[in-house]
Amino acid sequence: MKFMGTRAYKFRLYPNAKRQETIDESMNLARNFYNRILERSIRERRVSMRAQDGYADDIAEGDKHFKLLYSQTRQDIRIRVTRAYQNFFRRCKDKSGKNGFPKFKSHDKYGSITYPQDDGSFQIGRIGGFIRLRVARIGTMRMKVYRGVEGRIKTLTIAKEGRDYYAILTTAQESSDRHCIKKWEERRNLEDRIHHCNRCGMQLGSDMNASINILDRATLGHGGSHAQVESVILQQGTALVELRAYSDKIIDAWVAHSF
Repeated sequence: MKFMGTRAYKFRLYPNAKRQETIDESMNLARNFYNRILERSIRERRVSMRAQDGYADDIAEGDKHFKLLYSQTRQDIRIRVTRAYQNFFRRCKDKSGKNGFPKFKSHDKYGSITYPQDDGSFQIGRIGGFIRLRVARIGTMRMKVYRGVEGRIKTLTIAKEGRDYYAILTTAQESSDRHCIKKWEERRNLEDRIHHCNRCGMQLGSDMNASINILDRATLGHGGSHAQVESVILQQGTALVELRAYSDKIIDAWVAHSF
């Protein structure tokens, strides 16, 4: 059985002074755009995705400077505001610590911009002996690639850490379900809480990984009708699809938390 996995890659960027200035200005615009959407939603007390879309469109039309941001980047900023509200309501429901109402972003709290679709907004190629990344509205810059990128590139995030710039790529790749699970026979230390598949990039919590092994042991070699066997295979396949989605969320959360 084949599944689509998600993998993240982080590479150092070396933009020249002009590109650095453009990136910094884009991040500042993105931060202001985020704060404007949040301010509007608080003032009008509307937090639905439809309302956020309307606010984003109105704000971009009212201030043409925001249109210097790529359209899909503006859409991602709107999604960040929506996600902040969703996390707030989830914490309220779960009563897990402080509720953490969405906050306005200061200069040091907004250090990335995202291109959520590989629709021609960015391109990677070799120019003059170096790997270079071309990004819409920013330009071309050298990128240090120390490992191959497997799968189809889905998104690009440009992040700034201190004075350094990075490209974070997420890719989708087809992989088999069987090699993603760490077997009982493979030794594991107690501190290894996350299993990482080196072939497809799937990340899986050790408890979830153990559950799959238990499922395999419970059904392996058991007799029964052909229909019963098909039912077991279907249940396993459904569980693995859900686990694959769980792995994708881990990677998305890691990217959102780190940048």
